[in-house]
Amino acid sequence: MEHLTFKEHLVLQEARKADGVYTEKQAKGVLERVTIALAGSESANMTKLAKRYARLEVSLKAMKEKHEEMNNLLKETVQGLFDAEDIVLTRVVETAQFTLTMAKEIQKTEPTKSVDYEKIAGELAKLIPDELQAKIDEITKQYTTLIPPKPPVKKLSVSKEVVKEGIFDNVTKLKNWAARMLKQFSSWASGYDSKLNALKKKAGVKL
Repeated sequence: MEHLTFKEHLVLQEARKADGVYTEKQAKGVLERVTIALAGSESANMTKLAKRYARLEVSLKAMKEKHEEMNNLLKETVQGLFDAEDIVLTRVVETAQFTLTMAKEIQKTEPTKSVDYEKIAGELAKLIPDELQAKIDEITKQYTTLIPPKPPVKKLSVSKEVVKEGIFDNVTKLKNWAARMLKQFSSWASGYDSKLNALKKKAGVKL
């Protein structure tokens, strides 16, 4: 059975829930943010997905750091097996199972040219007569193609902090707290009754 990825799961959910409670926020009179507070099993399921996502981000960051650390270590180790003059050569290290190849390190002696064509075009435009500029604009328009914009990239950020709790979450927490307090009180009362009965028995008081 093929499981949906986190992003695929979000894409399938791209529709407002009929029974969902949404909060909209405007900036300068323009709607820019909409928030839904999940509760119950939906909140738990989304929390699990977000936790998996956060753990993967941490793992990827740690792996990237380890990869860079190991890459630098291998470079230093390979470079230490050759003479300094060998940097202009491709250096290869062969082991029983791996082949490590380090590219040539050739220092360029000539500077790289950088031409600002936009400024050049601006300076040349000042030398063009008005009647010729109009013809240039006409030709430019003739060979100008409008390219439709690409669809926006979907970006997601996951934070551990809970910005706002839904009212259902607060009610659930209150019920759970009340249940725990009642259980603790019942346990205390039962223990108190047992101790009281024991004292009455010792004192010869009929129960």
